[in-house]
Amino acid sequence: YPNPHPNPYPYPDPNPKPDKLQEEGEVLDYSGQFERGLRHGAGRETRGEDGASVYEGQWQRDLRHGVGTARTTYERYSGEWVAGVRCGTGEHEVIGGYRIEGVWADDDIEHGVVRGRYDGVYEGQLQGLKRHGQGTWRNKGGDVYSGAWKDGHWNGHGTLTTP
Repeated sequence: YPNPHPNPYPYPDPNPKPDKLQEEGEVLDYSGQFERGLRHGAGRETRGEDGASVYEGQWQRDLRHGVGTARTTYERYSGEWVAGVRCGTGEHEVIGGYRIEGVWADDDIEHGVVRGRYDGVYEGQLQGLKRHGQGTWRNKGGDVYSGAWKDGHWNGHGTLTTP
């Protein structure tokens, strides 16, 4: 039986590439608090050749730590950081695309809610910003898929319910 909904995301790439929100490029500018020569406290950093990468938030011993927002031309993460990586509650958004809300650990999100330009909402396990593991997708038309996902696609045992 062919899958009537092989890809619930009608836009071209439902599986985002690894994000570019981590520290890339040379620091062009930093304005904020220092302690013993290290960024510590509130501050704003601009990186990259064109200054398109910005982090604004808390620092501890020269690392992103506390609450802050990192953004590039195409994406944004706003939430908690620990020792330079996303860790805790946060939201990752691709401009004009999708938004993932959830709890992060070691710079990856393991479970969250994904919303976007597509006609639906996914809630479940994630890996590398992709739907991976057990999860449920619902669209506005009433279709519901609940089951296994691998690399952003339905894979393995699952149930599709249509109105």
